Amino acid sequence: MVMFGTKSASGKCIIKSVWEGFRTVGTRVDSARLLWHPWHIPRHSFVLWLAARGRLRTLDRIHNGAVDQRRCVLCRDQDETHNHLFFTCKFSTEVWTGVNSRSQIRWSHLQWPQSWEEASRTFDNMKNPWHRVAGIVIASAVYHIWKERNNRMHNQIFKSALSTRDDIINNVRERLANLESENQLPNELMQRWSLT
Repeated sequence: MVMFGTKSASGKCIIKSVWEGFRTVGTRVDSARLLWHPWHIPRHSFVLWLAARGRLRTLDRIHNGAVDQRRCVLCRDQDETHNHLFFTCKFSTEVWTGVNSRSQIRWSHLQWPQSWEEASRTFDNMKNPWHRVAGIVIASAVYHIWKERNNRMHNQIFKSALSTRDDIINNVRERLANLESENQLPNELMQRWSLT
């Protein structure tokens, strides 16, 4: 066994230096600030993190060869992929339209990976409350679209796009309403989310 690492003055190996020797140092992830800001909803951020990496178990990733089993359970029009599920699906488009109307977030009409990269660059100032709210909105939308997909697939429970949109808006409002007092929101933001 080869040992490496820096030794302390007492001659003992410093654990941090051993860890630094083992780990692979990756590039800085631009999306981290949008995902893990102080106001984030952990469950929503985790699902968004998986979606951003294309790691959700969409039907195109787990199919068993049956074509009809790869169809999107939200619209039944196309095969379920990350891009389809979160952007081109009729159901998701209707959800995003309603959420964007309330939040004033404008998405480009790019594919999922490019849209996520653009959002990560656009909303990267986590000291800006508008950017934090955008992070909450995006994560909540992805979470609720994924949740609706799973409810339809596994529980045969169906909600409309309008109901899903309302769930997202209510989640965002609840999160903003429950912020600590030191995290005061600008008046315009409070009015937009009906918190005044």
